[in-house]
Amino acid sequence: MTKEKKQPQSKELSAEFSLWLEKLQQESWQLELIISGLALLGVWYSRSLLIEVDYYLQVNGTGELFKYIKTIIPIMWFGWAIFMLNLLFHIIIRGLWIGAIGLRYVSGGIDFESLKYSEVFTEYYKRKVISFDHYIEKLEKISSVIFSYTFLLFFMFFSVAIAGLFFISMINILELIIGERSKFFEFIIGTFVLIILLFGAIVFIDFMTLGQLKKVKERAVSVPYLYIYRFFSFISLSFLFRPLLLNFIDNKFTRKLFYISIPYSLILIFIVNNGYFESHAFMPRFDSSTVNRVVSFDNSINWKFYDDERIKYYNSFTDGSFGFRKSKISYLSLSNYFIEDEIATLFLEYRVVDNKYFSEFETTIAPYESTGFKATFLNRSKRDPEIKALEDKQVRENNYMRSILYGRKIKANLQEEFSHKEAYYRGYNIEDYNQLHDEIWERYQDEILVTMDNKSRIVKEKFLELHDIKIDSIPLNDSLDCQFYTHPNLRERGLLCNFDTKFLTKGNHILSLNRQIFRKQELDSVATYKFRIPFKKM
Repeated sequence: MTKEKKQPQSKELSAEFSLWLEKLQQESWQLELIISGLALLGVWYSRSLLIEVDYYLQVNGTGELFKYIKTIIPIMWFGWAIFMLNLLFHIIIRGLWIGAIGLRYVSGGIDFESLKYSEVFTEYYKRKVISFDHYIEKLEKISSVIFSYTFLLFFMFFSVAIAGLFFISMINILELIIGERSKFFEFIIGTFVLIILLFGAIVFIDFMTLGQLKKVKERAVSVPYLYIYRFFSFISLSFLFRPLLLNFIDNKFTRKLFYISIPYSLILIFIVNNGYFESHAFMPRFDSSTVNRVVSFDNSINWKFYDDERIKYYNSFTDGSFGFRKSKISYLSLSNYFIEDEIATLFLEYRVVDNKYFSEFETTIAPYESTGFKATFLNRSKRDPEIKALEDKQVRENNYMRSILYGRKIKANLQEEFSHKEAYYRGYNIEDYNQLHDEIWERYQDEILVTMDNKSRIVKEKFLELHDIKIDSIPLNDSLDCQFYTHPNLRERGLLCNFDTKFLTKGNHILSLNRQIFRKQELDSVATYKFRIPFKKM
């Protein structure tokens, strides 16, 4: 009796799994609609979150870490646009498909003869439309492909962006390593970077040509390229979507979509970042990044430079308006266009590049805090050194006082620092500890407040030196009363300065500002930005 050869369990499971996939494939349209609907809803509501993140980075972004995080924002906006547009199109096509199926149940197929068209049009429709079932099949194919194409397009763009960030990071790290080393060492590192970039370009060309290099049969080419390909596959995370890509390009119909991916992406990026419609050819525009900068501010009431006009502009949008995004204050903001009070206010924005000015040219001023990532439990060591020194001295004096009251051995360094206090503390006993503790705390708090006040005064004076402010031709700097301020617009930080308007006659005036900006790359080079802001004294 011969025994039947038993098939491996894995093959049986594979067959069952394939049958399950075939069945699921037939019903996938339901999952597509559910996922598309939920994803579209999530994408729509995520827009406000992206805007908030964008706002935060505009105002607070500084340092190398933020520089990389800022590059992720355009990727996120591109992904948002892809999902928004493609999933919306997918739902429309899938809804049309469902509607076509419902219509087929009522009226069946297309009876071209009953339409009684001319022979020319009847033959044309039979050749192009073929049949209603063929039309339904086309809609099914298009809607299914759009759904997968959406995710594939996002991951392809994400992969290229991640690889680009890797190269930029690597170059910055190597620049830090090189420092002031020899020219030979710099040449070696530069050559290494060029080789990596060359390999990256080769992989990208192979990707765009649908793997022409992978078709080379010579092992002398295919084996080395395999290692290069695997390296870039890892740093770009392309292995996450490779099966989807291979399945996409092995079909003639879907391969066409791959070819249009790059132009489609570029058009989408342009529309997302720069696209808008213009209808007023000879009127300056203020709600776009494409503002004509040569337009004289004297003749323009730009809402971006007035607190009250900015609020009016924001209020002109209804809640949830698609086109509504707040605008970051750029250098200055006057309180009102129509000034009725005897005191007006002017906000002067502190720019991130001003950190360089203080650190390079005003080295006697210690920063309140160092820039970069912060965590509350790590911040003490990075605080203002003058304040930290006083706080540390407070702790040492408190320990010195405690040692005297409790009769403990006094450390030599404390005895040397606070010997002039010994007689005073020995006049008290243990019961007076809380009183003396509070006394020490209050004394040092007073010193800290005086130190902070002096520092604030110096910082304000130095910051104002970067500004040359006039009303008409009258200098205003010396008459400004300024305080540190966080503006409620997007929480921009800077100085809020009050100035007297009693000396101004009623009518039109010009507030001019010459703002010095120290260049990021060339600190010895100074650029002067000029603003002329009109206002009316009532």
